[in-house]
Amino acid sequence: MVSRSVLRHVALGLVAVVAGWAWAWSSPPGSSPDDDYHLASIWCPPPVETSGCAWTQGNNGTPDAVSVPTRIASTTCYATKPGDSASCVDTLDQGMSWTPRFDKGDYPGPYYRIMHVFVGSDVGASVVLMRVVNVLIAAALLVAASWAASPRLRPLVGIGITASIVPLGCFIIASVNPSSWAITGIAATALGLIAALTAETRARRITGASVAVAGAFLAAVARTDSGLFLAMVLFSVGVMYFETLRRSRWLWVVCGAIAVAGVWAMTHGSQAQLQGFGMVARERSWTLLAHNIIDVVSIPIGVYGVTWGLGWFDTIEPAFVGFPALAVAVSIATLGIASLSWRKAIAMVAPLVGALVLPLVLLYRAGDVVGETVQPRYVLPAVILITVLLLTSRSGDRVIHFGVAQSVAAVVLLSGAQALALWTNIRRYVTGMDSWGLNLDAGVEWWWPAGPRPMLTFLIGAFAFAALLVGVWWGNLRPRKVLVETPAAGTADDAAPTEPSQS
Repeated sequence: MVSRSVLRHVALGLVAVVAGWAWAWSSPPGSSPDDDYHLASIWCPPPVETSGCAWTQGNNGTPDAVSVPTRIASTTCYATKPGDSASCVDTLDQGMSWTPRFDKGDYPGPYYRIMHVFVGSDVGASVVLMRVVNVLIAAALLVAASWAASPRLRPLVGIGITASIVPLGCFIIASVNPSSWAITGIAATALGLIAALTAETRARRITGASVAVAGAFLAAVARTDSGLFLAMVLFSVGVMYFETLRRSRWLWVVCGAIAVAGVWAMTHGSQAQLQGFGMVARERSWTLLAHNIIDVVSIPIGVYGVTWGLGWFDTIEPAFVGFPALAVAVSIATLGIASLSWRKAIAMVAPLVGALVLPLVLLYRAGDVVGETVQPRYVLPAVILITVLLLTSRSGDRVIHFGVAQSVAAVVLLSGAQALALWTNIRRYVTGMDSWGLNLDAGVEWWWPAGPRPMLTFLIGAFAFAALLVGVWWGNLRPRKVLVETPAAGTADDAAPTEPSQS
């Protein structure tokens, strides 16, 4: 007989897929950053010479242009024009065009070859299929990690993810951008490894370890910089659960596999050679560094929709998206810091470096200022890892407790923020941002030729995400007695309190 825990996780997974589908359906092909580049690379995956695509040879003997459907080469006709709808994509001819924008070794490559499996004759249908596949992968890995974890740590997955992905993560995970796999993979690696270290049965330990390894290779084949974030995961989780890890030799093998994936990612691709987006590189100076230091925090908080837009940064979200999402993050940080231990503090060093110091280094190397080169999606894996660590208790054996009022506020704020973010994203493409009627079905200039209309898509996505939030926060929505943590005698960490488990 199937247990209640399995049924609950299956239900949450289905709701998450529905919410992700709404984001996948909310925008046309070409809407995520550099989509023309990534779509061309999917249609003509590396090595281009064996991809089946027509290509032209450059002066150095390597391909310098490939032939792809015009709806890919020119799919970003509306990009950086927030007042315009995406109707221009319907006027593009159905023929082929040459484009120099495709992967020439910048990315590891396997991501494009795997996504190529879903390429069909209809560009729009193929793109939606790929987006939904990425949503399914994310839901499957994270639900498996949640099921595998100890009941006391199970909310790490649901709360940690939902509190970190509104709105940027929702948009990117449900896209064809390789960052989708990087974000999902890093999160799954961290949460799967924690689950393997805290699981109560052999089956759950194996499931957690499998999720961790699968997540590591998912991230590694998508982006080169995933190697850095995988190293951060190994450091942070290793520090937080060192005693458990030290006693379990087979988990060292799991960590070794994750390390191999990270090294492979770092040695395949050249994303480290960052350049500005058509901007003149500035002289490297203390003035440039100081300017970036006072602005760099805008990059990690950009994942909540504050100061940065979605898409090609041309979908500016209303203040009620960014500030409620950031408020939930700040509340988690406040409670997390209140339960800080030396072990937890050390574990947080690596992702903090990834979120703040690494962007400074990359910006300085490129001679750029904040707003150029380094984008919030690059540091989103670090933000998720920081959130997960903040949510753990001093001893790392349970999730910090939120009161009923705090939990209700978080559910309401995140539900509202996600709903408005989705509504704004749909509005951006169906009419452009110069129209602000509440009814998304009025005056539609672009939409899919079949399937749910804009307003129904919005309602499905809004209610599905709200239901997901209620499901993952449910353990905190009911009053319960919790003992206050007190330091254990003779130890640096705190003793775990006695409290009801969360399922």
